[in-house]
Formats: sequence, C-alpha cells, structure tokens
Amino acid sequence: MAKADYVSFAIGISAGSRDDPPGRDGTAHLLEHMMMTATASRPKTRMLYGEFDALGGASNMLTNVDCTQLNINVIPEDMPRAAELVFDVLKNARWNKKHLALEKGVIISELQEDDDDPEQSNNSRLGMMLFEGSPLEHRSEGNARSVTSITNGELHAFRDAYYCGENIVVCIAGAISRRDVNRYIVPLFSKFKKGERKPTPTFEVSQTEPRVETRERSFKQLWLALGFTFGGMSAKEILTLDVVTSMLGDNAWSSLFFSKIRQAGLTYDIGISTDVLQDVGYVTILGSTNHHDDKEALRKIFSILKRIKENVSSKALQFFKDYTCRQLALEATSAGFHSQDILEEAIRGREILTPHEQIDVVRAVTRKDFLEVTNKVFDFSRTNLSLMGPCRSPNVYRRIIEEFL
Repeated sequence: MAKADYVSFAIGISAGSRDDPPGRDGTAHLLEHMMMTATASRPKTRMLYGEFDALGGASNMLTNVDCTQLNINVIPEDMPRAAELVFDVLKNARWNKKHLALEKGVIISELQEDDDDPEQSNNSRLGMMLFEGSPLEHRSEGNARSVTSITNGELHAFRDAYYCGENIVVCIAGAISRRDVNRYIVPLFSKFKKGERKPTPTFEVSQTEPRVETRERSFKQLWLALGFTFGGMSAKEILTLDVVTSMLGDNAWSSLFFSKIRQAGLTYDIGISTDVLQDVGYVTILGSTNHHDDKEALRKIFSILKRIKENVSSKALQFFKDYTCRQLALEATSAGFHSQDILEEAIRGREILTPHEQIDVVRAVTRKDFLEVTNKVFDFSRTNLSLMGPCRSPNVYRRIIEEFL
C-alpha cells in the first residue's frame, strides 16, 4: 500500500473453539493465553510483553470460533523485529505449571465477569441456542469446570495438532514490499513443521421451529438477543448481506435503530451483527427495552424483518448500497483492515477480493439479490430468542413469532 505509513500483521492458526476436544471446552482459548507467557529466548512474561510494548504498535491475540489470531501494527523500520517476535511466540512458546494455574484463574475470572454482564451473558445463551448439539455451541472461553480440567499434556497435544504450516496463514499489509516479505517473513515461517490440514467443518442447519428461552432477573431493563442461522455464502452473498445489515442496524438511519424502534421510544440502542463461517452463517440482533414494551418491541422487529423480505424500494436499496461502498472505501485506506479481511477469507477458504472488487460487487447488487439473501437469512421458523430480565412466559413470545410465520 503505497500511501500506508505502518505495517499490519495478522497471523491466523486454523484452530478455534469448535476444535476443542470433547469435554475440554476452552482448550484453544487457554492455549492462546499460554502462548503469550514466555519463550526459550524470552523466559519471563514481563520481558515478552515489554518487547511488544516497546514496538509501540497495537498488538493483540484472540480466539474465535474457527481461528486463533495474533495481530500487531508497527512502523516500517520495526517490521523485521516484530516478525521475529511474533514467530518466536507462535513457534517457541513455553510455560510451566505455575503459569498454567495462573492463566486458568484469569480465564475463570473473565467468565465470571461476562456472567455478571446481562448483555454478554444473554448473548452467550443465544450462541448456545443457535448451535445446539454441535461443537459451535460452547463459549470460546469454555466454562469453569472444563478449563480447570484441561491438562498441560492436552494443551501440548492440541498445539502439536494444529500449530503447523498447513494450518497457518500469514497476512501482511501496508508499508512493506514483496522483497521484504521474502527476506524477513518467508524464512521465519517456513520453519514451522508440516502437518495435517484441519478437515473442512460441516454444520447442518436443521432447525424447523422457533426456540425461546427466558431467564428471570431483577433488572429494570429486559435484554433480548435474537438470532438466525443459515447455510454458507458466496463472496457476493456476503457483500449483499452487508447491504442488508446496513439497512437494518448499522447506522443512525437504519430501520431497527432509528426508523421504528428508537423513534417509537422502545429502546435506546439496538444493534445487528453477522458472521459467516466456512459452513454456516448467523445473524444476531441485540438490544434492551422496558419490560412493559417487550411485546410491542418484538413485533416491531419482526415487522421490519418481514417487510425487507417481501420488498425493498429502489431508492432505499441505492442509498444503502452507496453507504456500504463508502464504508468499504474508508476501510480500503487501512492496512489493518486489509490484513484482517484477507486473513478471515483465507482461513475460511473463500475467494479473496480487493476492496475495489468488493465495491464493484456491491454496486451490482440487484433487488433480486437483496430479497434472495433476506429470505435465506431471516427464515422465522429458525428463530432463536433469548430474554433476560423481568420476562413473561416463553409461550407469550413464541406466539408473537408465530404471528409472522
């Protein structure tokens, strides 16, 4: 990127929470914590973190459903040093029993913190509903019991199985030349051992009727989490879905946030998020409302979803296509966006498009494309609804959903 003034690394290992061994939920996440403990040449945790901080750029390591990532942004002159540091962490991480016990305590504290947050706790419950009975069901952090039971040997076995050349993707964007990549990056990461490529995951969307779960809590607000699963998508369908979510809840003019919900005084904030894995996608709508307004709010949400499944005006479609294109154009200036976007597509085995190619796809989206995606995604028979707070009976909410079937 000729105009970039920094280098962004995004390194992904094709192993996430869906790959945790049975009964050992949280293995991938615990291993991620242990990778940032020490290495042979950097034997103290403080030393390791100090070197990351000394580089001055933002750095982070995280675990999601299908990938463990290490990200770092640095100025160009620090690129060789950053590459060596990242490689050392991923290839040569080491820890002892004391380190392991400490990190287990950190993760259990993290779990308890999430449980005390009604929005996060309700969202976690929705995730379990969406993927009931599959490896996608459990939280990436696991649970206190499973995390406590993971042994040091199991962590090393997991690393040996997944942290190999065939499961690693290295994405670099920004102020860096291909010559520098060949000089500094390739020699390092070619040292990873060869191994078995992780099998292509399969999740069948088999839900045929709505599911509703309620948890009574003494909150003033009622927290709701609404979700739908659907089959995998092509690059074009994913970009069309970006237009759909822009129209629904990605900005102040969107239908959920402004036109119907906030304007009606039903809630202060409501948001929509999406993710499309290799084999399955899901959309979630998260918000809260006064418990006296819960039925009206739910009906408003479903009426909006039903309307965009049935029709979309040319004017509205054009407006949100333009909005999505402008968002992509802004992201195109960010090296961090490039590295993250490419990593996600590469890990999930999808076609990689440049931001300009993505914009061209969005501009070509038709009303037919829009309606096909909305009907694929918002199948009300696959509704999952989790509510936390001063709730009514689950049957009350189920009957509201059935009004729209």
